[in-house]
Amino acid sequence: MPLSERASPSLAFQRTDSDASLRFDVSADPPSDLRLEVSRSRRLRLLAGDRRLMWAQLWEGWYGVTLVRNDDQASPAILPPFRAAEARARQGREAWMRRVAELLVASSRSPLRSGSWRLCALQPASPGASRFVSVRDPYAPEAQLEAHGVYGALEAPLSRDDHFGGSGSWHVWPLRRPSDPDASRVKAWRKHARDGTLPPVVLLSVSALSTYLILDGHDRLAAARAEGRAPDVFVLVPVVEVVRPAQHVEHDVRTYTEYFEAPVVGLAAREALARNLVRAFTPLFEPDVSRAVANPRLDDEWGDEVRAIVGDADLARIASHPLQGTDA
Repeated sequence: MPLSERASPSLAFQRTDSDASLRFDVSADPPSDLRLEVSRSRRLRLLAGDRRLMWAQLWEGWYGVTLVRNDDQASPAILPPFRAAEARARQGREAWMRRVAELLVASSRSPLRSGSWRLCALQPASPGASRFVSVRDPYAPEAQLEAHGVYGALEAPLSRDDHFGGSGSWHVWPLRRPSDPDASRVKAWRKHARDGTLPPVVLLSVSALSTYLILDGHDRLAAARAEGRAPDVFVLVPVVEVVRPAQHVEHDVRTYTEYFEAPVVGLAAREALARNLVRAFTPLFEPDVSRAVANPRLDDEWGDEVRAIVGDADLARIASHPLQGTDA
């Protein structure tokens, strides 16, 4: 179906417990020519129309991935450029989250599909915890961005091997060659970084790669680092509603009933009991898997395209990784 004939989506926003996270529902698939393709041999490619943005090869045993980026500096044009006046006018995190969500729905290269999504402020989590932890401080500390490899994306080589380990690396990977430090747009954004009016950097969570892709904000990220500032970094995550275990809900209800009327329970404890009861009946959303479109021709095209980017030697190295993995 032509893009112009597809249904226009609508948004239904819902606040979460923190102002650093915003969930929204997309009612229909936005018209989009951005697509993630997958082959039979675990090769992936991200396209925006006819433009190639990223290639990936998953290793044998699913224990790692090799990523290859585009080697030009043209923007992937997933979001329209933010203007200086808009940057100065939008100070609040929730306002920016709503604006980014609206732009993603309107974009002709949107990664969105119908369903539930969440924009979260990026913060590295402790081992075993959720990767998408909301934070209330205005900006995530710079050390947290370094720990997530956000700034490392500014020096990204043409290709990178990424060992998943126990739970995936969740590093950041650009969709174009980073701009030169003296590029005009980087210089323009540096003043906004100093003034605290820098629009957020927007990442996309891709579960199959255990990677965040930079959807928008390559130059803003460079400007923030040049000024020694930590920008707001939003992660776009598909989420799915999960059913809370019945025994957990029953426990919260029983606890509320038993303790709320007790005379020894103070006001603070009563408020905590009430919050727990509300939470017990509040829908629970967890990160969903990313989706890709099968392309039976991708294996034939992938090698030639990656060779043109990295050369014969690196292509041979990349191709060797799937043969080295084990399921042990």
